[in-house]
Amino acid sequence: MSKIPKARGFDVSIKHIRAANSVALYGSFTAAAADLGMTQSAVSRLVLQLEKQLGVSLFLRSTRNVVLTAPGREFTVSARRLIEDLNIQVENARALGGQVRGRLIISCLLSLTHQVVPHAVLIPDFGLINLWRPSRGWQWTRCGRVR
Repeated sequence: MSKIPKARGFDVSIKHIRAANSVALYGSFTAAAADLGMTQSAVSRLVLQLEKQLGVSLFLRSTRNVVLTAPGREFTVSARRLIEDLNIQVENARALGGQVRGRLIISCLLSLTHQVVPHAVLIPDFGLINLWRPSRGWQWTRCGRVR
């Protein structure tokens, strides 16, 4: 395993991490490039830049295949988790998109539910609990569970 001289500072982007992860997943720079929608040389350049930043080789390269080194195996395990977590956070942010989220509790007389509940149901991502018994609603209002 060859040591690569470390770069000064630390300048790694998610593109570097995704490139290394994809090469590890497919065992090929060409297949990783196809998966990422990049050229093989761009993926190779990203991985080389990452290795320079880390100061270690992540892959043993030959003309036929690419194999992870010990530091490469350890790095890609963490990289996968990081990518998965980032994807989840991006989806959560997109899903929120300014929406109000939470739990809505409505306490009202049965005769009023046909006017109140349909409007509440239109609020996205709200859990809805309708209390049909006014006595329970009154108790919950007094203890602060419903305002």
